[in-house]
Amino acid sequence: MKNKKLIYIVVIVLVALVGGIFAKKDDIKLMMEQKEYKNNIKFLVNKKSWKDITSEEDGLYVLTSEDCPYCIRFSSSYEYIVSNIQKKVNVKSYLVEVDMDKDFKDKNYEKFYEKYGLETIPSMLLIKDGKFKVLPTELIDKTHQELNKQ
Repeated sequence: MKNKKLIYIVVIVLVALVGGIFAKKDDIKLMMEQKEYKNNIKFLVNKKSWKDITSEEDGLYVLTSEDCPYCIRFSSSYEYIVSNIQKKVNVKSYLVEVDMDKDFKDKNYEKFYEKYGLETIPSMLLIKDGKFKVLPTELIDKTHQELNKQ
C-alpha cells in the first residue's frame, strides 16, 4: 500500500517536472519570436494609435500586435510589402500597435474596424487623398510564403 502511494507521488512529481520543462520551453520560444518580431518592425519608425487615424491623413498603417501569432509570423514580410507599396504610392508608413486584450474590448475600436472594413490583424490600411483601401491579410500571407520559399 505504501509502495503504491510512493509510486503515485513519484509519477505526479515527474509529470509536474516534465510539464514545467515544456512550459518553460514554450515561454523561451515565445520570447525569441517576440524579439524577432520587434526586430522585424524596427523599420516602422513612425508610430500612431488607431484612435488617431483619420481619412484626412495619408499613410500606410500597419496594424499589428506582439501578442498575435499571425502578426509575429508575418512580420518578416512587412518591410518588403511596405517598401513595394511606397514605390507606387508616396505615403508615410506607420506602426499601429494593437493591444489585443484592451483594444479588442473597446467599442470605438470595433467602430474603427467597421469604418475601414478591417477584419483582423495583421492588416495594412492605405489612406491616400481621403480614400482608403485595406490590403487583405491573404496578400500578407501569400507574400510571406513567396519570400520564404527562397
